[in-house]
Amino acid sequence: MPLLAFKADERMVELIDELKNSTDSASRAEAIRQAIKLYKIVTDIKQAGGRLGVLDEKGEVVKELIVP
Repeated sequence: MPLLAFKADERMVELIDELKNSTDSASRAEAIRQAIKLYKIVTDIKQAGGRLGVLDEKGEVVKELIVP
C-alpha cells in the first residue's frame, strides 16, 4: 500500500484534530479516512439525484438530506 504524504498548514491540522476528537478517532490518519468515506457517500448521493431520505417504520420520510 502506498504511503501518502502531504503538507498541511496550521489551520488544516487544527481542523483534522477537531475531526479526530469529534469522531473519537485513534489518529489523524483514521480521522482523515473517516472523512473520505463520508465524502464518498455524499458525492454518491449527489450523483444519484441529490436526495436521501430516512424513513420510519411506516415508510414515511422523517428526515431528508438534499445535496445541492
